[in-house]
Amino acid sequence: MLLFQQIEELAHSHTDARRTIGEFLLKEKSSIKKYTMQEIAEKTYTSKSSLVRFAKALGFQGWKDFIEKFLNDTYYEESHYTDIDPNFPIEEGESTKDIVYKISSLMVESILDTTDQLSLKEIDKAVNFMAEANQIALLGQSPNTYLGNLFRRKMMSIGKNVLLSSGWDQGLLARTLHQGDCAILISYSGNNENRAPMNFIPMLQEKGVPIIAITGLGSNFLRRNADCILSMSSRERLYTKIGTFSTEESIALILNTLYACYFAKNYRENLRYKIDASKHLEKRYSRYADIREETEEPGKPMG
Repeated sequence: MLLFQQIEELAHSHTDARRTIGEFLLKEKSSIKKYTMQEIAEKTYTSKSSLVRFAKALGFQGWKDFIEKFLNDTYYEESHYTDIDPNFPIEEGESTKDIVYKISSLMVESILDTTDQLSLKEIDKAVNFMAEANQIALLGQSPNTYLGNLFRRKMMSIGKNVLLSSGWDQGLLARTLHQGDCAILISYSGNNENRAPMNFIPMLQEKGVPIIAITGLGSNFLRRNADCILSMSSRERLYTKIGTFSTEESIALILNTLYACYFAKNYRENLRYKIDASKHLEKRYSRYADIREETEEPGKPMG
């Protein structure tokens, strides 16, 4: 996870000074450089020692190291993106025109951000895992599995089945995989090793199943244990937001890229399969429509 997300997770999971400090930093991140350490302590009704403990809780040696990283991340974010907040892209009372512009701009920005983060080497590695796999399983939480369903349908259209499940059934699905298969795990934070899909990783590793991770930037449990890593746009907070506009667009781009690159490995064969399948389905639909016309009474629906 990125530092901002680590701060939010730390603040969210505590009710003491760590929450107060974390919430203040996230709220004031654009102007935090104007505050001294003492002023931040006063604003959060804490102390300098509390700030030091906060920094150490996030893995830093002290406040100086922490605030340097915090300011660098803030500068990067503000210098590379527009002023549209991916967590709150719209405000109360805005016109339909403004909302349309902001959401479309955010989606384009998320695509460009994802493109910048993707490694061509990792994409090729993921596609090779998929091509060599007897079975491909996609594991993740809602709404990521909804996007997975679209990917599954595209892959089915060229004759490659992708296994997809939800809820507790994901554990059963993971257990069916063996060496020679591969798994695509999607998680924005990728950090809770006790929650799906991260909790399936030890079992997949034991069985020798290659793991393709689609996850956010920064160190996390999923990244450390995956065989291949595809990074999604990581500007959204974990909890405080009105929607997952940015991450949905980012995941969709990554899955579409995997499908397109997989298609390209055997372009002619996949194109032929897809066209033949489309013709077959069209014929079946036409015959079904003819049967309906022959059996239906005029003006009376079937059934």
